[in-house]
Amino acid sequence: MSQGSQDISQQFIGGGVIPGQLVGQDAVSKTYVDGQNAALDADINNVAASAAAAQGAINTHEASPAAHSAAAITYNGVVAAGNVRQAIDQTNQRVSTIVAGAGASNTEILDARQPATGAPFPILGARLNNVDTQLADKTELEGYQYTEITTTEYGAHNTTYYITRIPNIDSNGQPIRLEHGIAQDNMSGYSLETARSFATRHRATLAINAGIFNTSTGALQGTSIIDGTIVSKESSVFWRLGIKADNTLVLFQPSVTAQDIIDAGCLNCISAFYPLIINGASVGTEISSLIDNWADPYPRQIIAQISSTKEILIFSCNGKGVGGNVGLTYPQCIEILIGLGVTLAYALDGGGSVSTVKSSVLINQATDNRGYSERSVADFLYVTKEHPANFTDTLNRELGKIYKALADMKLMIPDTTDFSFNYINLENTLNADLTGVRTKLNGVNRTKMYLDLVRWAYYNYLTGKNIVEFNDAFKPGRFKMNELFYYAAPDNITSSNVQGITNLNDIKEENRVFVISANVSNTPGVGDGLCYTNYFSSSSCVQEYRPINNTKWKHRWFLGGSYGAWTDN
Repeated sequence: MSQGSQDISQQFIGGGVIPGQLVGQDAVSKTYVDGQNAALDADINNVAASAAAAQGAINTHEASPAAHSAAAITYNGVVAAGNVRQAIDQTNQRVSTIVAGAGASNTEILDARQPATGAPFPILGARLNNVDTQLADKTELEGYQYTEITTTEYGAHNTTYYITRIPNIDSNGQPIRLEHGIAQDNMSGYSLETARSFATRHRATLAINAGIFNTSTGALQGTSIIDGTIVSKESSVFWRLGIKADNTLVLFQPSVTAQDIIDAGCLNCISAFYPLIINGASVGTEISSLIDNWADPYPRQIIAQISSTKEILIFSCNGKGVGGNVGLTYPQCIEILIGLGVTLAYALDGGGSVSTVKSSVLINQATDNRGYSERSVADFLYVTKEHPANFTDTLNRELGKIYKALADMKLMIPDTTDFSFNYINLENTLNADLTGVRTKLNGVNRTKMYLDLVRWAYYNYLTGKNIVEFNDAFKPGRFKMNELFYYAAPDNITSSNVQGITNLNDIKEENRVFVISANVSNTPGVGDGLCYTNYFSSSSCVQEYRPINNTKWKHRWFLGGSYGAWTDN
């Protein structure tokens, strides 16, 4: 093979096939080879251009919000849908249903009872309470709250009450110290503040109202000591409660001075009312006789202690009718506390002042302004945990706002299992003739009670009729049962309630019910009853007679100048 042929063969080594027209030829056409190379270069350039165009399309697709329709995007989430379009449509339908039902049904409340996972709550208030607990737990888990302090809810005598336990030491063996604070931290003047506000500022795990004060000036009454500083030493007829560094509670009679209390080892002291339990027993009449509302049900705030463990208990109860709570008497409170092993108990300021805030949650029900307002008071007992210098209280501040909103919502949403306030307030600003109560079973309308200005009626959705109806539009003395008219009548017919009618033919007044004795002329002969005459003209009318002791009504027509015979209705 010539050198040219060898060069050609070398060109196609590596699996290439020598074109047939070149085999055996000594002379190679350089033009042919160049042409083949040029074609290959063109193909490569075309592929590169296509790749660049594809990459550009991909980039545009990624940047575009309308890359795919919602129906073309797969969805896998909490809404039962196969694609994003279906999920959006179902969610939109649910929202539309809720909005459409607002004000006309409980659709929105039923929806709100359903948590993200799990079974729905029986009432929305129960779910809100659960939210309270979850948020409080979240705060405690932040590490700046005492998880050892617990609150348990109980009920007795138509009243909800709470027991908050403050152990003497925490889970690390460190003391949990009960402290005394003043509103706005104003040690040189008089201020008022809500317990929730105070707790938020001090990042307190627990804060409660403490002593009594002048509601006009905010001045504390009796002796008040904070960390060894005497804040108030006004004379008072009430007992004092001293608090030692190890949380031991000590009772002092009104005659003991502030300095005597400090000398006894109590660097904190509050002045509220009276002791309730001393040495594990109820106080006698020498103290109970001094308490005006001793036996009256009332919202109560009591601090107590079990001497063997130095555990402190805070007893808080609702009252004043808010949320259906009656309140408790002092003897009832004492019985409960002695049952818990309490050896000492002292009555703090009660009524609308009762405030127990734990982890930003107002545990008890406020009573001022029908439960919507928390009362500002003068001083507090509280427990707070040490915080780092760079700790921010933004979380507690925001949680405080959330809890207040939740508390207000719970007041606005009635407990559907019972009547709470001994009355139901229905306010309709649109149309007074649409006010009433409707009942449902499994989402299906059952009955409705109309409470209009001129009508009271009880309506059955199943029959489409009123079961009973009283209406100003009816003739006097008439009402309807199952769409039939009835008359109201006295139990017994006597001469005193008979209007002097001796002959039914003489009745010339319409729109009036007459009580008729059986001995009146031209009655149907069925005993005492009620007679009503409905005139259509001067020459025609119909007279109806309702016997007292007979369900059969009678009627007769007046036509052609005379009455016809009585016939059954």
